[in-house]
Amino acid sequence: MCKLSIIMPIYNKSKYLGNILDSIQRQEFKDFECILVDDGSTDGSQLICDNYSENDDRFITIHKPNSGVSDARNVGLKKSKGKYITFIDADDSIESDYLLKLVRDIEQNSVDIAIVTMKKIWENNSKVEYINTSLNGKYSFKKIMPNFAKIQLSTGIFGFSCGKILRRDLIGNYLFDTSITLAEDFDFYLKLYPKVKTIYFDDDCFYGYLQESENNSTKEDDKIDYFTQLKINLRYRDFLKRMNSYNGNNKKIIDSRITSYVYFIIFHSNRNEIDIKIKQLFELIDKNDIIININNNLMQNLILFLIKRKKSNMIKAILQSYDVLRNLKKLV
Repeated sequence: MCKLSIIMPIYNKSKYLGNILDSIQRQEFKDFECILVDDGSTDGSQLICDNYSENDDRFITIHKPNSGVSDARNVGLKKSKGKYITFIDADDSIESDYLLKLVRDIEQNSVDIAIVTMKKIWENNSKVEYINTSLNGKYSFKKIMPNFAKIQLSTGIFGFSCGKILRRDLIGNYLFDTSITLAEDFDFYLKLYPKVKTIYFDDDCFYGYLQESENNSTKEDDKIDYFTQLKINLRYRDFLKRMNSYNGNNKKIIDSRITSYVYFIIFHSNRNEIDIKIKQLFELIDKNDIIININNNLMQNLILFLIKRKKSNMIKAILQSYDVLRNLKKLV
């Protein structure tokens, strides 16, 4: 058994892969296994993985048909043998003492999980942005819970799969939900956080997260599965309730997010599917005791008002009128 398992999902990242694998190979910390999960690459990434595995037995390559980043991470988790787990993406960057600092953070401070500062890097280093929580050192998880939603809203730090080290036994049999293609990281960690007693924040250790079009998880509005995003946020609300922290800013922020996704489901839906979407949404609202807060722009207020009163025909009429006006505006 090694001290640390690094799990890296890889899909067509040959442009960057050699750099990050070289960085891992040169780490000051040596007691690791690096599980490379080739998720059906076709650009030569698979050959690069094989080369490192053949020349360094700490690198383990698994080839599999393409099925998404969540399944790739799950394959890595099932294969892992380390006492601790960390995730690294194939197009990101780390400093030579990154792994050493991670292991030091979790061992010397006797914590369940440690989180480092995320450093967003744009292509060719044209721009660098640091995501800082203003937290540094060891905390009980309960102590940060009153500000959990505020920190997550401003930084997203609790939802990144990378930039963290955690105990393997903390994960247990939990896996990433392969049906989710956006915010699957946050959904995964929401399962783990109720088990976390202590957490360490390191503002002197940095994980370089590449920002560029083929890496960016942002999707066009009509491509996002808002039903799934609403369900994730309902799990988020359940997590806050479980932690006795569904109050104050936490409640205000999560209720606002849930309201927004209720609106997005209808507003961004395919108009040919609007009847089905409205029916599904009404069922979800009733089942999950969703309280809709009307406090945004005029269009959103109107749709939310009608959703609260389950006026499906009026919702359709409003959206049809909106579409006509929008198309007329484009012509003008």
